[in-house]
Amino acid sequence: MSLWIGQMEPFAGSISRFFLSPGQEIALPVSCQIFAGGRTIENGHQDDFLVEVWTDLNDHGESFSPIPMTFLRQSDLYYEYEASLLLKTTGAFRFTVRFSPDRGKSWIYQNDFYQGEKPCIDAFLVASAEWIQSASLYAVSPEAFPTLEELDNGLAYISSLGTDIVYLPAGDPESLGPSLDALIKRAHALGLKVVLDFVVSRFQSAKGNFGYYNDAEDWIEMGSFDQAFWDKMAAVVPDWMDRHGIDGICCQFAQLAPARFWQKAINAIKRVKPDALVIGNFPGGDGRMLLRAFDAVKGDLWHSLQGFPSGRDIKYFFLGRDSQYPKRSGFLQFVESPDTTIRSVVRWGSPQTAFLRFAIAATTPGLPLIQNGQEISDAIQLPLGESCTVEWSRFVGESKILHLYAKLMHVRRELPTLCRGRTFFLNMEPEQDSIFAFLRYDSEGAVLVAINLDAYKEQKASFRLPIWELKMDSAHSFVMTDLWNEGEPGLYSGQHLSAGLPVTLPPNGLVIATLTPKAASISAGKSAADV
Repeated sequence: MSLWIGQMEPFAGSISRFFLSPGQEIALPVSCQIFAGGRTIENGHQDDFLVEVWTDLNDHGESFSPIPMTFLRQSDLYYEYEASLLLKTTGAFRFTVRFSPDRGKSWIYQNDFYQGEKPCIDAFLVASAEWIQSASLYAVSPEAFPTLEELDNGLAYISSLGTDIVYLPAGDPESLGPSLDALIKRAHALGLKVVLDFVVSRFQSAKGNFGYYNDAEDWIEMGSFDQAFWDKMAAVVPDWMDRHGIDGICCQFAQLAPARFWQKAINAIKRVKPDALVIGNFPGGDGRMLLRAFDAVKGDLWHSLQGFPSGRDIKYFFLGRDSQYPKRSGFLQFVESPDTTIRSVVRWGSPQTAFLRFAIAATTPGLPLIQNGQEISDAIQLPLGESCTVEWSRFVGESKILHLYAKLMHVRRELPTLCRGRTFFLNMEPEQDSIFAFLRYDSEGAVLVAINLDAYKEQKASFRLPIWELKMDSAHSFVMTDLWNEGEPGLYSGQHLSAGLPVTLPPNGLVIATLTPKAASISAGKSAADV
């Protein structure tokens, strides 16, 4: 009888992502169905089968082990098996299901590309530290803080913005000496983490003979095949963490190294520091491959928001991205690129307009990044290839826009749902194309975010909310509290959830409001003004 595995849940055809708090363990029920290719399965044949999950779960050394699956039920077409796994640590792990129709004499793997000669890995699980879901970064350039001592003096300012991580585009910590160690210690005392760049795609002669290279357009990437080289490179960052105390890395041009290398390297990092943050940068590459291992990948809101000027366009950008990536994928979100000299205030014309684009990055799923000087609307624009300095003398003059950035980051920090909740993008009327609105929600509640991208016209919107997603009903009232505009809480009828929740947005206006159910019901159709 020729059998094949039809599906493996919850990993079938996807990358599964989980977030672990210190000491937390997560139970993972796994099931699979073994089909008979249209033939009738006779009772009792399941005794001949051995079905196993083949995985390196919780093993940072990438040693695969079989976990037996138990028979659950059968139908005329398939047998169903299940197993219970226990996720105990962070890392990048792999899974497949294999079965033997002859009590272990031969094995067939799910999607058996190798015809039973070796496992074919079909599913990936990435487990990250819980704190990463709500993390935010402040990117520092040498032009803004020419020395580590000057940056040390600026750490309190960076912390006051409400960001969690100082991102240094520095290379080898060994070249920075004791000053880096002192800076990391000071950052940790302020509650900040430190992330450095890690580049594996560029090398140079240690002897300094930079001019003596063969004239060739391309070379075979021998590093892609040399396992000893993989082991050497994978040991670099754990050594940095052990001796210097860095909290994570951003891997530049990560798509130029094999995905299997990154799984090996990241597991080596998580073995030493389970709560480390590892970001993959993939300009021109496929981020889905990197998400098999990385906690987050660099998104591209910088270019995407330029090409999608209306609220409807922005909504479809996010819907399109979400359809291509696994659920709960982590994106590093920035609207001012550290790789260009064009500042966001120049790109979008005014400090307020640039801030609203950053508000999109900070409230949609991902890790927002502020490029130094962005928060004071620094507008210096130099020719490509020249350094871009920050005019800190503008600090006093732009204190109002600075307050907006700091306020937004602190509001985000105070609302876990805004960082970790699911997202539901709201539909708008055709004449309200300048509005971008969505919900973030979880078991703790919901947050409404609405942005008016029109700099000249007030918009009066009526948001129809998905009561089936919010687990709320029209028979009960709810309270809406606009935390951004610091308005008084409003009590609304449950019918406003489906009939329409009225919100007025001034030009370039922003609303960040919590929605909290109330146990006491009120008369249908009454709004806050009627209660």
